[in-house]
Amino acid sequence: YKRQVYDQYEIEVSGVVKDPPGNSHLKFEWIGTMEFAKEIGYTVDYWKNSTFYTYILLPEESNFDIIEEKISGILDDKPTLEEGAKLRLQPLSEIHLSSGIDFENADIGNKNYVYIFLSAAIFILAIACINFMNLTTARSVKRAKEIGMRKVVGARRKHIIFQFLTETGTMIIISLVISILIISTILPFFNQSTGKSLSLDLLNYETLLGFIALTIITILLSGFYPAFHMSSVMPSNIMKGNTENGTGSSRLKQIMVIIQFITSIVLMIGSYAVYNQVKYLQNKDLGYTKENIIYVPINNNIRKHFDVFKNELSDHSNIVSLTSSSSFPSK
Repeated sequence: YKRQVYDQYEIEVSGVVKDPPGNSHLKFEWIGTMEFAKEIGYTVDYWKNSTFYTYILLPEESNFDIIEEKISGILDDKPTLEEGAKLRLQPLSEIHLSSGIDFENADIGNKNYVYIFLSAAIFILAIACINFMNLTTARSVKRAKEIGMRKVVGARRKHIIFQFLTETGTMIIISLVISILIISTILPFFNQSTGKSLSLDLLNYETLLGFIALTIITILLSGFYPAFHMSSVMPSNIMKGNTENGTGSSRLKQIMVIIQFITSIVLMIGSYAVYNQVKYLQNKDLGYTKENIIYVPINNNIRKHFDVFKNELSDHSNIVSLTSSSSFPSK
């Protein structure tokens, strides 16, 4: 065993573990026992101290609701700091977006942001699909004779539909591959510039199923109307240069164009609103100069003699003022 010095205490290293993955909320430099925590000044056996997080591993066959009901009243006869405090369970997978715990130790996200970005992605995909349908039907005149000749020689409607869906699917799959290559290339630079740790795991079955489902949906949305539109035109009309099927077809095109413009306008307005909100947050006066604040965690021994600690630091010429807080103001 190696020995290491933490502060003025000597500790024994009994094991080494890998660094936690970047998407884990369990961030640590080292792990110690509760006895060592008591030795360095933490009150670990005090019912009014609720700063610790407890993780339990349940058997797979356990009933979540029954166990939570049994443990919920453990604190009823304990002198807790919060009146009426209850214990409750929360799945580890729900912490990031559904924590609901005050002073959460993890870097949690916000479900609303997920819904906003998902809505924006759906709108953009819808615009792309509608635009593809409009362009395909607009180019259909050039392929009218080809389709007419295929019908004359015996091609059925289902063959024409299959041909258009296959062509659409091929283009979408190629676009998907190109987009994955672009994302894989720029993702490291994005993570470096934003401080994030996003990753694209193509070997994950959920990711693969998501890509497959998205591809199928996009193929159907983009290719369904052009395929049925072109396959329904009679050969005699095609030979005459008429690829329209009445006013219904023209009206549907107009509706799609209107939807495309409305969606684009909504996205532009939303983007402008988000830009103004971000700009407001960046320039808003928070009431303190956050650039010149240094945050230093202190242990229980210093906390007990904080006045002495404060007087010592106040004598330093580079320190304007100082105070103590239970948590960092920006958190």
